[in-house]
Amino acid sequence: MNKPLRISGVSLLLSLLIVLVAGSTFAAQTPQPEVLLDQYIKHIQTTLKQLEAKNEPASERLKIHSDLINGVGFWQAVRGKPSRAMGLVNFFQRRTPSAWNIKPSTSTADSASIEVGFEVQSFPGYPWLTEFGLVKVAEQWQIASFRDLTIRPVVPGADIKTVLERYFRAASDTAESLYSGGLSKEEKQPKTMEFSFGAGYWVGQTRNMEMPAGTLFTFFITRHPKSWRIEPARVAGDYGEADVHFTSKPRHGDERIDTYTIELSRKNEEWFLAGHRSQKDEPEDSPKVVIADAIPIGEDPADITRQQLDILDQADAAMENLFKASEPLWIDVRKARRGLGRLVAMTVGMSGAGEQKPRWEVITTQTEDNHATVTVKAIWPDSAAVKPFNRLSFSLQNTEAGWRLTDAQLLFN
Repeated sequence: MNKPLRISGVSLLLSLLIVLVAGSTFAAQTPQPEVLLDQYIKHIQTTLKQLEAKNEPASERLKIHSDLINGVGFWQAVRGKPSRAMGLVNFFQRRTPSAWNIKPSTSTADSASIEVGFEVQSFPGYPWLTEFGLVKVAEQWQIASFRDLTIRPVVPGADIKTVLERYFRAASDTAESLYSGGLSKEEKQPKTMEFSFGAGYWVGQTRNMEMPAGTLFTFFITRHPKSWRIEPARVAGDYGEADVHFTSKPRHGDERIDTYTIELSRKNEEWFLAGHRSQKDEPEDSPKVVIADAIPIGEDPADITRQQLDILDQADAAMENLFKASEPLWIDVRKARRGLGRLVAMTVGMSGAGEQKPRWEVITTQTEDNHATVTVKAIWPDSAAVKPFNRLSFSLQNTEAGWRLTDAQLLFN
């Protein structure tokens, strides 16, 4: 005869504790990667709307923004790599996705890769594809990387004319928005940077704004072409080119037609812009760009800065000519050349042409040992509808040849 099973009070209590602990552990488990990613995307949307509303004090908004670009609560913390979520936040600010589709993850026990297709207003009917990498840290899923897979809103395999039409329309709309008066300084900067670096339409354009992508975007800012006509493309293997006739209407004067030959390169069966050249011959009596003279030893940093500003003031000069004319004033290293390219592209592109250019006033000069900083105030004319920046800060170094510029930064306050 089987004896009845007797369970002591202690055993029963232990059993209940095991069940409770197991239940609480299950409840505290991290969500699956797809669920975490959905929560994070909603978090970004909510936080950006909160920052846009400006209901909190500035100090609190600064902390919220800092936490957002650092991915606090969602991103894997890596020493020496702050602001890892900046690229994703910029993606949301530029694209303003309205919906998304999270595909099933490709995952192992400790890592996952997930593709997300976003619906963006600028390219309806075609998902903007992205990829997220996640890792499991202490039993918690965290985001480790973000990658834009679409690059640009052009259907794969598009012909040259379609690529050019898309790019010209996007560049034109962006140039108009920069001077519409409806964007804040914080909103202007990522748009300017994106198209100065090619916006995904240019091959090899990721860092240098003095390259062709930046100069052609400056054309859209200064000329504001209202229409263009693209002639049939000429193709030889993976090289192509097309003549484009841009029509613009200045505020004063007759319509103007500028003709450019756009060079393209095919990579992985996709056409990218690679360069451009103007077909308009320069008139004999057109103003020539004055190239900076060699500077004698001991020249004052402020004088070097003024010579650079004088070059920037030369009317209707092409950006590449201004760049070459300024080179003698700068040290010959890659970082300095990038600073010069950024200065020329940003000041010319954001200043506009003619009466919209500012006057310059050197307001401070600070010198310590062989380094100097010169701050310049931009005095804008009353007719300038938008004041894109307020000051310029130049860095200089005293070399064997005298003072030379090493960097330049636009200041917005």
